[in-house]
Amino acid sequence: MVLPDPRIERGKVVSEHIIPLVGTVSWCGFNKDTLGSILSLQSKLIKWTKERNLDKLKEYLAFCIQQWPVHDKCPIDQRIINQAIDIVGMKTS
Repeated sequence: MVLPDPRIERGKVVSEHIIPLVGTVSWCGFNKDTLGSILSLQSKLIKWTKERNLDKLKEYLAFCIQQWPVHDKCPIDQRIINQAIDIVGMKTS
């Protein structure tokens, strides 16, 4: 039995539910070059992941894509991002 590749599923979730929000999200005072802003963004993602807040997760994931269009350049812990994407996928399917 071959299990589906989670990266493909996450890519579908991002394409359908998060990419449409890119360009519409702003966070006043955010500076992607400061550690404080990055840690604040990561803490919020952790919070919304624990609370399973779908709207906030989609908004914050879209904001991450806006700030770091190249996935590998995003300093947010990729495990947190993957968990958030998985929650969006579960709640929207």
